[in-house]
Amino acid sequence: MMYRRQCMAWLTGSLLGGCVNLPPQPTVMRAITEEEISTLIQKLVIWGWPLATMERTRLVSLYRPVAGGAPTSPNVLRHAQRLATHRNRNVVMPNNDTLYSSAWLRLKGRALLLTLPDVHDRYRSFQLMDAHTDTVSVMHEGTVLLAGPGWSGEVPNGAQLVHTGTDLNWLLGRTAVHGPTDLQAATYSQMLATLRPLEGNPTLPPESVPVDFLPPQDPASPGLVLLDEIVGLSADNPRLINQASWRALLSGLGFTDGHSPAQTIRQRGLQVAAESGVALAAAAVRKRAAQSLAAGAQSPGWVVDGVGVYGDDDLLRAATALRGLGALPPTEALYFSISRSHDGSNLNGSRHVALVMNSDRLKDLGTFWSLSLYDASNFFFVDNAINRYAIGDRTLGLQRETGGVLQIDISHAPPPRGLANWLPAPIGDYVLMFRIYQPRASSQALLELLAVPEVA
Repeated sequence: MMYRRQCMAWLTGSLLGGCVNLPPQPTVMRAITEEEISTLIQKLVIWGWPLATMERTRLVSLYRPVAGGAPTSPNVLRHAQRLATHRNRNVVMPNNDTLYSSAWLRLKGRALLLTLPDVHDRYRSFQLMDAHTDTVSVMHEGTVLLAGPGWSGEVPNGAQLVHTGTDLNWLLGRTAVHGPTDLQAATYSQMLATLRPLEGNPTLPPESVPVDFLPPQDPASPGLVLLDEIVGLSADNPRLINQASWRALLSGLGFTDGHSPAQTIRQRGLQVAAESGVALAAAAVRKRAAQSLAAGAQSPGWVVDGVGVYGDDDLLRAATALRGLGALPPTEALYFSISRSHDGSNLNGSRHVALVMNSDRLKDLGTFWSLSLYDASNFFFVDNAINRYAIGDRTLGLQRETGGVLQIDISHAPPPRGLANWLPAPIGDYVLMFRIYQPRASSQALLELLAVPEVA
C-alpha cells in the first residue's frame, strides 16, 4: 500500500520533475485512477499541442498548397510574392505588412547555408523556429549555417553557426513592403535570400505524402490519435524544458517505444478517461487563447501577452500555436490584441467604432507598425470590398488631424467619413491586432498610446 502511494505521488508530480527509477509498468497503471489518467493526458496534450500544430502546418504547406501552386519539398526556400489576404488560411493571424518567405526544414544530421545579402534600409528578418515553436534565432543579414541535431563539421569562413536541437524546424522570412508601388522592389529584395545544403550533407529521403490532412488549427480533432502523433514526433524533436519529465510520464503511462499510446489506452480500458483528458486540454488551450485576446468585460483594454518566448509555460505556448503560430520574440516585434470596445461589448462589424491614436508618436517607437483585423471565429483575414486587411504607417491616403492624430473607422458598412481611414470588418465579431516591429519602447509605454475602440 505504501509503495502504491509513492507511485501515485510520483505520477501526479511527474511534469514538475524527473524520475529515473520507474516502478514496474503494470503496478503503475493499476495505481492511478481514471481521474488521474485524464489529468496526465491533459498535460501531455498541452505539452505536445504546438508540436502537432507545427507538423500539420508543415504537411499542409508543402503538399497541399493554395490553388495555382505546386507541392514542394523540405529544405527548399519559397518566396510568396503577394501579401497575405483572406485566401491565406494555412497559418492563423498572418500579417499584411511583409512578403513571407518560408522553408520547412528537416535538419537531423544536416546543415544548410542561408545567405542574406544587405537590403539597406528595408526591414527584412528570417526567424528560425524549432519543432516546439521556440525561436532559435532571428537573422537579418550575412551568411548563416543552420545545423541540426547530430550534425558535425566545419563552419564555412564568414558564416555564423545557428544550431537547433530538433529535426523539424520552420524558417520564416518577412520582407517589408512600403505600399502597392513598392511591391516589385520588395520582391527583388526578398529574392536575394537563398538557402542551399552544405556540401557533402546527406540527401533528404523522399517523404510519404499524407492521404488526409489533419487540421493544424485543431490538433485535438482526431481524439486519441493525437497521442500517437505527439509521441511519434517527440523522438526526433526533444524539448529541453520538461523533456525528462515528459519521457518519464510516457513510460509511467505504459507508452513504450514502438507502441501506439491510443492502442495501449484501449487495451487497458482507459479510453473514456483519456478522451476526457484530450477534451479538457483542448478546452484549456482555447480558453487561454481567448484570454490572450481580450481583457475582462469590466475593464476592456489591449492585451500584450509576451508571446514568442514561452519557457516552461506550456499553456501559453499551445495557445499561441492555436491563434498566432510563428510569433516573433518581443525584441523583434510586440503584439497587442483587443476584442472588446470601450463599453465592454464584443467588437462587432454591425457597429461603427473609432480607434484614435497618435501616429507621429508611434513612428518614433519602432521601425514600423500596423493594425490588422481578423474574424474572431477563426483568426483569419476577412474578405472585403476594398481589399484592405490592415492599416499602418505605410498605408497611402490616410487622413490625419493636427499633431498626427489618426482616427481609424472600423465597421462592416462604409463609414460616413469616407473610405480613406476605413478598416472593413465582418458582420460578426472580430479581433484587432496591433503590431510594432523592432520596438524601441516597452510594452507599457506603447499601451499608453493605444486607445480602446469607442462606438462612434
